[in-house]
Amino acid sequence: MRDPLLHFILIGIAIFALHRLLRSDVQTVEITQTMVASAQADFVRRTGRTPGAAEQEQLVAQLVEEEILVREGQALSLSEGDAVLRRRLITRMRLLLASTAPPLPTDDDLAALLAARPERYTRPPTVTFQHVFLDSARHSALSDAARHVVSALQAGAAPESLGDPFLHGRAMTAADEAAIAEKLGADFAAGVMVLPAEEWRSVRSGYGEHVVFVEHHYPARAATLAEARTALAADWQETARSEAAATALAAIRAQYRVVLP
Repeated sequence: MRDPLLHFILIGIAIFALHRLLRSDVQTVEITQTMVASAQADFVRRTGRTPGAAEQEQLVAQLVEEEILVREGQALSLSEGDAVLRRRLITRMRLLLASTAPPLPTDDDLAALLAARPERYTRPPTVTFQHVFLDSARHSALSDAARHVVSALQAGAAPESLGDPFLHGRAMTAADEAAIAEKLGADFAAGVMVLPAEEWRSVRSGYGEHVVFVEHHYPARAATLAEARTALAADWQETARSEAAATALAAIRAQYRVVLP
């Protein structure tokens, strides 16, 4: 294992667990009005407004949490207490607390998450289309050229016999708006998604003009477990880490007496 952060977490878990077993005293954490005022000023700098009542409570709760994490980290000799190390210490303590989360979810875990939040993993609408490309560098009057292509197609001309070569090919199958935009630009993608099916229509892109024939629109649908596996696993692990950190912090906080201004 060469990752120093991983070394820190693994060693830290053992030290942290032993440290908690050896301590039975209740410590006092005092949050001063100066600390609250500083947190409020920072909130105003970040948001451009003063905090509301609920946000004010959250600021105070965060001050308490951070002060407890600093105390615990200092007790573990992770910092000498200066301002820069204080922020690093809080980050390290959060990592340490969250590192007790289960590392990998099971398929049952992922299926339960998918069932609980299906809208988060919905697959977007897709479209299958072909197009005849007209390069803006080769045609001085793109709109006129596009009308000529439409007339030729309606008269029975083969699409592949018309237009100019295009780097990304002449067709896309079951592509969502993001995939289309990646190749042909956002404006083109938005235009294609609303075209009627089975009609040749002209759509402009940054490359030139495209005479497009939408073969089929596919509506948005629920994702399968296989399709959403990566996103599900990331969300599950993030939730597990947050819950593990919250549980560990609650146990630590129970050993502190908090004094508020």
